[in-house]
Amino acid sequence: MYAKSSAAEDFAYTLQSMKRCTIIGEVTGGGAHPTMKVRLSNQIAAFIPYGRSVNPITETNWEGVGVVPEIKVDKTQAFKTAYSQALRELAETKP
Repeated sequence: MYAKSSAAEDFAYTLQSMKRCTIIGEVTGGGAHPTMKVRLSNQIAAFIPYGRSVNPITETNWEGVGVVPEIKVDKTQAFKTAYSQALRELAETKP
């Protein structure tokens, strides 16, 4: 048995809920509940949730819906878009 959940989604969701970042890219997979693999037979296993992550700000989580980016772009364009956005914001803050 082992635990499975998405720490990356948790990190992104938490920063987003605290308004500490801008998420750019695609909606994430939506795995908020840690699960445990339980073998039912030699050929069948089930992933059983054993916990629930609850954000104190939103009082919910990203289970089943994912972390929704503020700027939605295809994953192949995410880095380029983030880089351009960072340069644009830097240009706006410099006198």
